[in-house]
Amino acid sequence: MASYFPIVGVPSTLNLKGYSYPYQLRDQVLNRLWGEGRWKSVERRLEYCQAQNYLHQGQRIPVPAIVEFFRKYKFQRFTYDPSNPIDKEFDRLCQQRQWGQVKISQAWEEYDLAELQSALWQQQLEQSLARSAINEIFQNHEVDIFTYDASADPITNLQRLIARQKKILKDLQKQQRKSALAMVEFFSQYEFEQYTYDPSNPPDVEFRRLCQQRQWGPKRTRQARQEYNLAQQQLALSQQQQSLAQSSFAQVIQNQEFVNFTCDTNAEFQRLCQQRQWGPVRIARAQLEYEEAQQESILWQEQWGQPLAQSAVVEYFENCEFDNSGSDTSSNTSEIPLLELVGELPAVEFLRAQRVEGYTYSSGLLHEEFRGLLNAREAEWEADLPAESNQATFLATGHALAPTTAREEWIEEWRTIERELREEFQFKIENEFNVLMDFIGKSTGLEAWEVLVELYGVGKAPLGQDEAEHALKSINVNIYDFIGAIKDALRVPTKGNVGSPIPLLAPSVQKLNFPDEHMLSFYSKYTDRVFNRNNAMENGTLVFLLRPLAQHWKDYKQQKKHFEEEAGWGALALIRGENARPHAIRELLLSRRADPIGEFWRLLTTQSKALKALQERTSAPDIVEFFKEYEFQRFTYDPSNPPDAEFQRLCQQRQWGPVRIAQARLEYEDAQQESILWQEQWGQPLAQSAVVEYFGNRKFDNSGYDTSSGEIPLLALVGELPAVKFLRAQSVEGYTYSSGLLHEEFRGLLNAREAEWEASLPAESNQATFLATGHALAPTTAREEWIEEWRTIERELKEEFQFEIEDEFDVLMDFIGRSTGLEAWEVLVELYGVGKALLGQDGAERALESVNVNIYDFIGAIKDALRVPTKGNVGSPIPLLAPSVQKLNFPDEHMLSFYSKYTDRVFNRNNAMEHGTLVFLLRPLAQHWKDYKQQKKHFEEEAGWGALALIRGGNARPHAIRELLLSRRWSFLHN
Repeated sequence: MASYFPIVGVPSTLNLKGYSYPYQLRDQVLNRLWGEGRWKSVERRLEYCQAQNYLHQGQRIPVPAIVEFFRKYKFQRFTYDPSNPIDKEFDRLCQQRQWGQVKISQAWEEYDLAELQSALWQQQLEQSLARSAINEIFQNHEVDIFTYDASADPITNLQRLIARQKKILKDLQKQQRKSALAMVEFFSQYEFEQYTYDPSNPPDVEFRRLCQQRQWGPKRTRQARQEYNLAQQQLALSQQQQSLAQSSFAQVIQNQEFVNFTCDTNAEFQRLCQQRQWGPVRIARAQLEYEEAQQESILWQEQWGQPLAQSAVVEYFENCEFDNSGSDTSSNTSEIPLLELVGELPAVEFLRAQRVEGYTYSSGLLHEEFRGLLNAREAEWEADLPAESNQATFLATGHALAPTTAREEWIEEWRTIERELREEFQFKIENEFNVLMDFIGKSTGLEAWEVLVELYGVGKAPLGQDEAEHALKSINVNIYDFIGAIKDALRVPTKGNVGSPIPLLAPSVQKLNFPDEHMLSFYSKYTDRVFNRNNAMENGTLVFLLRPLAQHWKDYKQQKKHFEEEAGWGALALIRGENARPHAIRELLLSRRADPIGEFWRLLTTQSKALKALQERTSAPDIVEFFKEYEFQRFTYDPSNPPDAEFQRLCQQRQWGPVRIAQARLEYEDAQQESILWQEQWGQPLAQSAVVEYFGNRKFDNSGYDTSSGEIPLLALVGELPAVKFLRAQSVEGYTYSSGLLHEEFRGLLNAREAEWEASLPAESNQATFLATGHALAPTTAREEWIEEWRTIERELKEEFQFEIEDEFDVLMDFIGRSTGLEAWEVLVELYGVGKALLGQDGAERALESVNVNIYDFIGAIKDALRVPTKGNVGSPIPLLAPSVQKLNFPDEHMLSFYSKYTDRVFNRNNAMEHGTLVFLLRPLAQHWKDYKQQKKHFEEEAGWGALALIRGGNARPHAIRELLLSRRWSFLHN
């Protein structure tokens, strides 16, 4: 193979000991590559040939005086680096030597003399040229329109050639600027209020953004793409011409075999990148490796005095030539599907390993395979019910049993089986995603998150995880679609040595991207292909593509109705066929801006815009108006006291915490500044109107709980509680709200709703036949529709309830906030005594990371504390509430996760608003549930049946379990 040499100039060959360059060294020196441009490197090679002419004549070349100058002052902390400019080296020498001004002046005189002597040495060296080699190049090759003049000096010929080449490049650069202008003009002609061209983005990204903002249909998009492709071709042609012009002369030089001429390592590096088909991220990473190899070569040379020993660079290229990764290794010309090289796919292996009667893996779409498995598992479980059990009685009669009968256990048992099977499947889905990303990563040398950046063409290389997460925020893709598209693309037979698989995969995944999160949310729910964010590893790569879809589902029924009305039944009939259904629905959604959100979303958007405009027009209240709402019965401003003393008295009477005090101090200082301004403007030193007004407005308090002198429950002042209102509004036979714990109330509602629904089944329906016989029907019968219908009712009821739970949480936080002047997140910080004032949302989120509390417990504790009759003028309610919520805190997320699942009180993170306050207390609990059955077994063994019998009674069960968990250390949670 060719030899490779690092970037070192000719003077570096003089780093050897002694005062002259010995003739015995090999007749090769290191090239200066690309550091000063291609043509400068050619000039350096001529200098090398000049030096070689001395050597072959048996002469010795004197060491440059500047090198000798630096050697003279070499010591432990300074060694001359010939790759740096000599002025910088002189400055560095002075710094390391710690010389004063006098010594620097003396050294400068020596340095200046040495520089002049070195210039003379350079002129003498240039007088002797290796004419034979240079002449051979110019005589054998006519480059462009350059003709070699044999009578002229070779350097003159070279200068003419370089001047000619520079002119060609200059002309091409002008042409390229015109071509680039064509691209700008293309985008500029379509600019409007919602779109402005951003030249820092890749053209393809800008074109997609233009089409999305313009809301063009397929026909208009095709027309625009033709114009775009023409502008792109002009730009590519000019770039190609410039590249060819730059390489033409260098190719002539490199093709010549003459003495002392060696290969260009930078050109080899570029050729490697082209052959490997690396993207920008991989090129950036390889560039770092290549530069490290060059530095190692320079170090080797300096240590051992062997200018030609460039082992590190050679090793770098050897390792890249024989790579054992993914798709680059095969030299076989036969075509193979790359998916065969991936190895075992966890989700597929999970489905294949299932031994369930009525189900066999058939290589279908993952979500449809799992649906078939779930139906078969339910039929198998139902067939195992004992003939004389209460469950069998229920199946035989079709009548709903009372909540205290075995029917509740039957429902709970199946729900547990279904939930655990679904969780295990989604864990395998994430593992399969990781396997595919790792395969692509090994094939390209990228990390998993960089693979995603490359596939979607977002961001710039190289990217860390945080940067990649930010860059991928514009990507809205369904996880099941993404994995399916990757596998489908890898199934296409391809030659194993195609290089990077990313160009093969990128088109397949990019077309899956939805324009916004809202459309992705509707699509995922409509096709029933939602990945639960609770089941994803918090620090995994998959979370970069997961979105909080559930926050868009509050009006899903209305959205679905409008979508089907706008799409038309003809289109819906086509997209409802077999496995093509998700694909067809996605294509339908992306084919036009058929608003799947419907009139509700348009109304909601209008209202949001109006509210935002109102907020922008409304200026912040001045100091007088702001503090009127804090007028207080127990505090009257006394102007005879110093203002600072009055401020402290006000804080004490209000019982403000540190966050609120810090806010009030800022407002108080503003008031003081207004008084100073008044004094300066009107010459009234005693006119402190702003401060007087600040305190005076606190004499009469109209806020929440401060006005009443009698004892009342503060909860009566909160207003309507959304979750309670939701439960009270339910008109379901067999259920009446009884002011119990929210999760137990909802469980009773769910059981009653299921009984009511079952009672409404027609007597002659397939569902009724199933209830009467107890035999599982085939998946094609109405039984599957019965199961799916109830699951939909249950899921939507649960989602609606959890939306109301979050609203109730917000109502309680807003009440406490109005009573204290705090934001909702600051209320949480005050309640738990974490962090410092003042805290923004990001600061509060970090401070609350140590809090591990169950949401249902938290809301219940707040309401219980506010039910206690209290005098209305107690001041801030936080001292009243803090003890109740702080005792709910678990020491770690693991114990909270076990407690929430054991008591069946889990709030689904998908149902929380992404930018709400509730998310500050939500934790990724599902990642701790992989061994839940084993944990449950150990817990019950360690607790003992006596303790468990006590904690299983009545409504006190969650409270008793929490107290038991917090009472001691549990080995099963710390293994």
